[in-house]
Amino acid sequence: MIRSPLLLCSLLITVILSCRKKNQPNNTGRFSLYLTATSSIPYDRVDLEITNAVLVVTCKDTDTELINYPLGKTYNLMNLLQNQELLVQATHNKKGCNLEQVRLITGYSNAVIKSSVYYPLEIPSGDKTGIKAPASVTLPQEIILLFTINLDKVLTKTGNKYIMQPQGELQITIVK
Repeated sequence: MIRSPLLLCSLLITVILSCRKKNQPNNTGRFSLYLTATSSIPYDRVDLEITNAVLVVTCKDTDTELINYPLGKTYNLMNLLQNQELLVQATHNKKGCNLEQVRLITGYSNAVIKSSVYYPLEIPSGDKTGIKAPASVTLPQEIILLFTINLDKVLTKTGNKYIMQPQGELQITIVK
């Protein structure tokens, strides 16, 4: 009879200790990157082709690293005025590193449609360095990144086309 409670007690302690180890922080973190837009101008559509999302990370012992997530999708930013679209959800193992910037690399299928008229949309260096938003957060931890494109600030009509300045705003939420 004495062995049975001892065995049960040691089994219970083993289970408790193994659960505590699983819940302890390790060297991995998670992040979710969402896209949204703001505009006071009633465009019919603002189509933005995003080929890749890139995280710019700096670590103490290495150079700047670009972590690339392929997307290959066109987004109508007008559909994101009241909504958010999940672009990437992933884990990372960047202990002791800092997230410095988020970039959305664009393709060439970009357009503005206003009053049923089609206008090409150009993004200077969008296909190379992307639409950029600064960040400053230490990794690893679980973070939610909300990338906002304020169309009132970045879109300009020039002749028969629109030009988008390659800048965005980033809201960072750390999940505890």
